[in-house]
Amino acid sequence: MVKNKSTSSDDDASVVKPSKTSTKQAEPTSMDELLAQTGYHIKGVKRGEVIDGTILSVSPKHILLNIGGKGEGVVHEKELPYITDLIRDLKAGDVISVHVVNAENDRGQVVVSLRRTAMHKRWEVLTKALNDKSEVEIAVRELGKGGFLIDYQGLRGFVPLSQADPELVKLGDRVSGRRVKARV
Repeated sequence: MVKNKSTSSDDDASVVKPSKTSTKQAEPTSMDELLAQTGYHIKGVKRGEVIDGTILSVSPKHILLNIGGKGEGVVHEKELPYITDLIRDLKAGDVISVHVVNAENDRGQVVVSLRRTAMHKRWEVLTKALNDKSEVEIAVRELGKGGFLIDYQGLRGFVPLSQADPELVKLGDRVSGRRVKARV
């Protein structure tokens, strides 16, 4: 601030007028102040949370995601064999939902699970099919005691012989690997 003397003869007191430099914001002294000035907010994640991420890269060892935080999200290689049907069509730039497993690993990355989110979505599809009384396509794995063991996109199930199509029952063990329609 600059002090200016009043030119009025009636008032000999000093008048303080703000200078142009005082209208600027003060330089931030902490990271919190800097973030507050820029309006940027660091997005934290918690274990168990479902978040959206943009795929940065897909490799045989992991999938890297931009989750909008201070680090990337990573789907670990141990999970990839269980979700091969899901990752077949994924590419950089795709937005997917993932489940947070660990908020930060030793590399500063958020460990996420695509498998858990996918399983949840599959159950939602099956619940909708149940409510709508519509059919879904299943894979018959084998004939077990009293019925067929089936697979619906990684979810295992059982269809009793009393509920199965008589044509399938006649085929017995030869039905393994067939894809058929079934009502939930």
